[in-house]
Amino acid sequence: MDDVRPLDASKLKYAYTTVPREVPNAETLANNKKTICTDHMIVASWNVESGWSVPELKPYGPFSLLPSASCLHYAYECFEGLKAYRGHDGKLRMFRTDRNARRLPMSAERISLPQFDPDELEKLIYALLSVDGAKWLPKNRAGDFLQNYQHHLNLAISQTEVLSPWNLPMWRGHRPG
Repeated sequence: MDDVRPLDASKLKYAYTTVPREVPNAETLANNKKTICTDHMIVASWNVESGWSVPELKPYGPFSLLPSASCLHYAYECFEGLKAYRGHDGKLRMFRTDRNARRLPMSAERISLPQFDPDELEKLIYALLSVDGAKWLPKNRAGDFLQNYQHHLNLAISQTEVLSPWNLPMWRGHRPG
């Protein structure tokens, strides 16, 4: 387990969209908060043998999961939301990013999901904002915000391993079964 890779934002790979989405007007955004997403997302995988993969900023889109992924059956996941906004002075800002980044690994630990350095997560969040923020929070919309920035910046970790008694997390030193 000594060779398990930590989450490392300095290795972030960039792949930009070739089909940028149109930024909706303010009214459309207000009425469709859960269905409008920015152009990109950051993805990093984790497994017990090697740890975290190299994070990738890539075009927003579907990703595949095995039908037996436990997150589809048992919903092991944690969530932390935050806001990116355009100040009245025209500057892009994030609200308490450091606090959000520090809470997510605490939540993950409580349900036996993989750990990561919150500073690395914060760097990845800012990388995503640097790519999509100016477009999705244009200067002519000072005072607007993207709640949770994807039009939600969903900071979520889900368990995607196949569930069996042999790969369930240890709970107080005991495996189930």
